Amino acid sequence: MENNFNLFKKLMEQENMPPLAIEIFRRHYDYLVSGKNFLIRDKDITPLIELPELEAIKNKFTSNLNSYIQKTVIIKLNGGLGTSMGMEKAKSLIHAKDGVSFLDIIANQAMQNSQKLILMDSFATYKDSKKKLDSLMPEQHDIIRHFIQHKIPKVNRLDLTPVKWPNNPVLEWCPPGHGDIYTAFITTGILDKLLNLGVDYAFISNADNLGAVMEPAIPAYMDTKKIPFVMEVSERAQEDRKGGHIAKNRNGQILLRELAQCPEKDIDSFQNIKKYCFFNTNSIWISLKDLKKEMEAHNNILGLPLIVNKKTVDPREPASTPVYQLETAMGCAISIFSGAQAVVVPRSRFRPVKTTNDLVLLRSDLYRLTKSHTIEKTIKREKLPFIDLDQKYYKRIDHLQARFPEGIPSLKKCFSLKITGDVIVPANIILKGDVAITNTQGIQKRLPENVCIEGNYII
Repeated sequence: MENNFNLFKKLMEQENMPPLAIEIFRRHYDYLVSGKNFLIRDKDITPLIELPELEAIKNKFTSNLNSYIQKTVIIKLNGGLGTSMGMEKAKSLIHAKDGVSFLDIIANQAMQNSQKLILMDSFATYKDSKKKLDSLMPEQHDIIRHFIQHKIPKVNRLDLTPVKWPNNPVLEWCPPGHGDIYTAFITTGILDKLLNLGVDYAFISNADNLGAVMEPAIPAYMDTKKIPFVMEVSERAQEDRKGGHIAKNRNGQILLRELAQCPEKDIDSFQNIKKYCFFNTNSIWISLKDLKKEMEAHNNILGLPLIVNKKTVDPREPASTPVYQLETAMGCAISIFSGAQAVVVPRSRFRPVKTTNDLVLLRSDLYRLTKSHTIEKTIKREKLPFIDLDQKYYKRIDHLQARFPEGIPSLKKCFSLKITGDVIVPANIILKGDVAITNTQGIQKRLPENVCIEGNYII
């Protein structure tokens, strides 16, 4: 397998990947071919029952908060292409709400509140995102706007060599997961630059999660309690059962377990939301001084647990060559920092958009975009409608927009919406209660205007 690794090394060197990134890939590749068990078993962990809550922290830490805003940088994970929605550009550039993009909202929020903002892009998102952000924000003195995470070759599952895909060689590569942020902090020099500017904390979250906004009480809490790392978690609901949950290992250290790290025999337990009742929102706060110490103590390699994701080389083609993507998760660092904590946050801080179903909710009248460039719910009930759109007709964002041509109809009185078949939905209707719309005619049909639909509606 050493010869195989040399093939990967040569490719990475040709792409000017730094030695540190190549060494980390080597460790992950060795782990893969060794056949060692990288899974986290149920019997080796203990569920967490009680954790500190954000609301209590906000009530306690109320003074000098502006200084913590100035000492904190917001970093948005912006490496994702909206491939799950048929896109081939940065997801943050799509229309999110009221005709503006995720990146518009993020940038305007940072400017209005004098917050430092940096994007971690992937090799696939950097060019378009830079062009957009340059048009939105004036230059930040001494703070760069972007840094690019590394890329690694996808591993052919059949022979553990670099996969070849002549139809689109770009698909032979992938980002190594958002856990790569710690390596990129070093190889780009970002960590030292921020520390030299007096920036003590980083708030890191996904660009598609508009609920993840600055909360200065958290770095105030970390500073007072000398906490190096905080993960925002929320109470699991049924729809979160496949998301990464937290637990304690045998040494009492908090850890994150992703679904890909769970043995098959433990899947039912993993998805038990009453047993493992907190999930990772993928928003973290980290003391940059503590990160610097930890990196120096381990030769700049944190040693995050490996996550082996089984995919196809072209994610849009299930029949394309099967590959392994060797990744790490940013939140897994919670098990490395002594004294790291998880804090329970309200669901309002976790509103990611992974599918067109999620996008329908965000664009609907269930949310409004405030003057302070935040997203607020317009209804009091906690549970949002469950959206289930026919994937044959609504999975791609362009297909979604073609079938909701005037926008999303009112969902304030809706508890669930299921659409089966090819249906065009006018914006001037009301959906009430549990709605199931079915087109049985085999050709595209449009719903009538100015009606209220409740229950089953068959065309």
